[in-house]
Amino acid sequence: MGAAREPDPENPLGVRYAFNDRQFIEVLPLPPGADINRLDHTAYSTENAEGMRKYLAAHAWKTPAKVEEGADGSRWFTVLDPESNKVEFVQPPSQPKAIDAPNVHWPPHYSFRFLVHSRAVEDTFTVICSASALTGLAAWWRGKLDWVSQQTPNGHDWVEYMLVSGPPSQGIRPA
Repeated sequence: MGAAREPDPENPLGVRYAFNDRQFIEVLPLPPGADINRLDHTAYSTENAEGMRKYLAAHAWKTPAKVEEGADGSRWFTVLDPESNKVEFVQPPSQPKAIDAPNVHWPPHYSFRFLVHSRAVEDTFTVICSASALTGLAAWWRGKLDWVSQQTPNGHDWVEYMLVSGPPSQGIRPA
């Protein structure tokens, strides 16, 4: 895909593949006892990590006591969504470094998807996040009852989650 390979500013054991100064994929080592799910976390961009942390806390969401800062000047914090998936809110560095990826083959928009067991339960989190001007997420389209999409209103990026059921032996964590 032509991304630039870089060190991960949050995890020295990880690698970041950057498509531009705000879009990237992190590849992280598996933690001990990892199940079949290989998604470490999802991340939302925010212009104010501390403001978003306070916003979620004010809406009764369990948040850490403070935001962390990466080697590149980014700031972030991590929470758990209703199904115990890790979700980061990341404030990009104020002076992002230029990315040297002249052969990048990355579309102008992208989506990432993850599995959930209950749309109603997961919506309790995404509705709170969507209401914040700090993320810019907005519910855009809800397809079949097993697929929910959200798009940033001022951009082309998507977050989608799909409902699943099945036993843990098939790699699906219990709800």
